[in-house]
Amino acid sequence: MRFAFPIQPMPDECLGGLVLRATASNFRRSPLTALRSAGIVTHKPQSLCSRSPDLAKTIADFVGTADVVSVATKFHPQLDEHAGRIDFFGEPLRAFYRDAQKRRVSPRALKLGGWMRAMWSVKLFGFDPATKETLIDSCPVCAKPLGWTVTYGVAFCDHCYRPEKFLGAIWKYPGVDLRDFPQPMVEVNDLQALDFVTNLIDPAPGRKEVARRLVPEMWSDLSNGDIFEVVLHFASMQLAESWDTKRNAIRRRAKSGEGWDKFTPEVLSVAGRALIDGAAGLERFGDFLRDQSKEKSRERTYGWFSELGPLGIMDRNLCASARMILGNAVTTYFETRSDPDMKPIAHLAEKYGVLRSGLSELVKSGLIPAIKFDNLEKSPVLVSEKAFKPIAERKQEVISGTMTAPRVGVHLKDLEELEKIGLLVRVDGPVLKLLRSSVYYTKSSVDDLAAKISQKAVVDEGDDTVRLRVALRSVGARSVPWAVIVAAIADGRLAVTTVKPSAISLGERLAIRDLSSLRQLIEERMAEATPSLQWVGKFEAAELLGTNDVAVWRLAKVGKLKQHADAPVNSPFKRAEIERLAKETIFTPEIVRIGRFRTYREASTWLANQGLNPVLELKKAGWKVYFRAKVEMALSARIEQLPKPERKLPPPRPKGILHGPESPEGRAAARQEAQDHTRIGYATAASVLGCSIFAVQRLVAIGKLIADATVTPFERRHVEALAKAAISCRRSWRARATSRIGTSSNG
Repeated sequence: MRFAFPIQPMPDECLGGLVLRATASNFRRSPLTALRSAGIVTHKPQSLCSRSPDLAKTIADFVGTADVVSVATKFHPQLDEHAGRIDFFGEPLRAFYRDAQKRRVSPRALKLGGWMRAMWSVKLFGFDPATKETLIDSCPVCAKPLGWTVTYGVAFCDHCYRPEKFLGAIWKYPGVDLRDFPQPMVEVNDLQALDFVTNLIDPAPGRKEVARRLVPEMWSDLSNGDIFEVVLHFASMQLAESWDTKRNAIRRRAKSGEGWDKFTPEVLSVAGRALIDGAAGLERFGDFLRDQSKEKSRERTYGWFSELGPLGIMDRNLCASARMILGNAVTTYFETRSDPDMKPIAHLAEKYGVLRSGLSELVKSGLIPAIKFDNLEKSPVLVSEKAFKPIAERKQEVISGTMTAPRVGVHLKDLEELEKIGLLVRVDGPVLKLLRSSVYYTKSSVDDLAAKISQKAVVDEGDDTVRLRVALRSVGARSVPWAVIVAAIADGRLAVTTVKPSAISLGERLAIRDLSSLRQLIEERMAEATPSLQWVGKFEAAELLGTNDVAVWRLAKVGKLKQHADAPVNSPFKRAEIERLAKETIFTPEIVRIGRFRTYREASTWLANQGLNPVLELKKAGWKVYFRAKVEMALSARIEQLPKPERKLPPPRPKGILHGPESPEGRAAARQEAQDHTRIGYATAASVLGCSIFAVQRLVAIGKLIADATVTPFERRHVEALAKAAISCRRSWRARATSRIGTSSNG
């Protein structure tokens, strides 16, 4: 028999679904009757796939297709080399994983395509692999199970119908469209891993290839079906009721009366991730199982099964290659976990408060014992805690150079000299791998030096001291040997006091009384550094280059200047190299001076506009170095266009009265007078006396008024008494003058 309306098989369609679809498409209700007319006798259309593939030609003719090969792939014959396994679209699959009784469908998937997916018959999956919709096996209206013996079509209930009268007869049409009843979607944390599990055996085009690309190298020799069995082995481990019962396999088949609901999508996704990530994934999975074991019964307290539980079972249902791969991986995992000293990098980093990147660098250096899996892209690294602990403790005892410099009160460049003198102890060894910069000192040496400076420099606000910064300028120090000064302060050879404790720099923080001792200290230092025609120090190098000593220090740090090991003390640079660099390069300060710029920024902007970019920046947005020849050529053209500079006269000296009413001293005196009426300042005294403030100052100088060293230096009563005396004197002088004028007129 051949149907009038032929259909074409779909790649991922099951054989029973193909028969039902062909029957319904030709307006037949009973697929059994239709098959019998084609010479195929069966009571279960869903079981036809268990027969020989030789039947493919007959069924292809039955549904009306010439694609016999596609129909043949829908048969699942027994595999001789695998007992209890069938050929499921080219992959070995245990026969009892298929459900040969119920017809399960996904309403959403049927909307996308009206055929029965073969994956819906796999008991382990209660959802559609493509849409992630939960499958149903009964009608949402009548609640009767969906079957295989009668049909209105794969997308309709087998029993519900809609009667319609036509030509005097009652015709039954499909009553319930299952596509109108969408079901809940499954949710998992790792969707990629869940797709990997389903794609391993999904016959839909391209699905197996997608899964195959995620298979790690350690499992790459296995077929998709064998890998699928390993994944289910991992899933079963999560469902084991007892942790360490000794057995040869883990139950897959559900107990009597139970379904397969325990193989939830989350369980399957966790198992899939354990396989995708290779050895690293297996180790994480082992840790996950061990964490789960706290809630499971135990029989042993030590040994293989106590440590590994179901992970230590080599299931006999796995193929030989899978058992060998899993056995080697589990053995490695057991060896790493059996040693309590070996801990993951993340654990040690969090416990000891260090950066994981620093700990990784320490492992790469080979200075501490570690276990690495170099053949894997992502894998844990285990480190010996016993070896790492003293290094981590050592880290707590160091301080970086950038933190040491402000604590001592000097520049970072001066720390090296302090180290040579012996006042600072530099840190070296494995601990530097945990730190960000390369220069560190022991906290004890830094604390000792800071304490010595604090003890020697007591707080003193006397007027006879000179701030150290000013003192260095007054003695004419061309270059400041801060390391020598710090050493002299620490051992008491240079007496200093603290005038500004909050200042960072020693030049601002400390003051000195005896300038001669400072001058002698600097002269002795300069005498030690005898001039050389071949070698120069950093200060002389700075003068030759037209910059400062810090810039020279940075040039050495970036490799533009070489500090020679065989050079004399404090003169590490060759004069010839400095002079050659000075001929080749020019610094911003010299450019500002020659080009008559007002600021460094103005000079940098002008050079950029001329297309002259710096060849080197010794710090971010500053200390720029340029090619001298090009810059001098551009500066020459600029200078020719600039007018000759006018001679600027010094600004006029400020005028005004020191104690005037609007001066700071005058306003302070006014506030004080408002609080104490018995005391007055210079402005009020001048007002009372009717004279200028300069006259009041003169009265104080000749002793007519007594002034205290305060904002309101005069007593009001004394000033008023003086004013009265001055008024009486004026009257007598006026009377005498009047009498003289009258006498002269009478005469």
